Amino acid sequence: MDGAIFTSGDNTVASTETKINACRPGFGASCALCCGSHNCAASPGEMDAMYRSRGDVIRLYSRDYLVKRVMESRSPMTGSYYFTGRRDIGLPELPQLVEAGRCPFIGIRTGTGEIGCLLHEGSETSLRYECFKNYSSKNFTCAAKEALSDDEVLFAATLCGDWYYYSLLVFYRHDLVSLMREYPLAADVPEPVFEKVKAGLCARAVTDPAPHRMLSYF
Repeated sequence: MDGAIFTSGDNTVASTETKINACRPGFGASCALCCGSHNCAASPGEMDAMYRSRGDVIRLYSRDYLVKRVMESRSPMTGSYYFTGRRDIGLPELPQLVEAGRCPFIGIRTGTGEIGCLLHEGSETSLRYECFKNYSSKNFTCAAKEALSDDEVLFAATLCGDWYYYSLLVFYRHDLVSLMREYPLAADVPEPVFEKVKAGLCARAVTDPAPHRMLSYF
């Protein structure tokens, strides 16, 4: 689709062209599209509630135990992970919009409101980092680091300040560019205009499979 780009979830590589982390640019914004965050047949509010409750469940278990379980599910032929949970780990889920991968360990992080990998928090040697190292040469790319300028990332982050609409706005970059042409600062965007943009992004996320098929390694 014209104007659509890939964005990254929790993993980044140092870029000489971009100083801002498009996955976590600040201002309450965050993105995990590459992990299937928006592939849910539900409203943004229902998705947010599910990701918050998923975090509550995952935090009941030892992180080492969960990492071991996931690593045991790795395919010896492809290196892909096929963790689907087990009866003793009832991870909250929602129906998918499209048949595509969705990581069971993305959720809302404690105290931040940011979406990300709940097994990664604070450890660069975690499963999440290992996952990135395995798949960076396959289908794990973040064109946002190349396609978006720092100004564009910060505009989207300050305008949206969330995980749902921010992710879609940087994915559909042409919408972001159009806003920036008309309004010098995110604070200048009138509320009715922003509400119309959000409605359009939400509708597009339901009908366009592109942002939900970025993940191919789980």
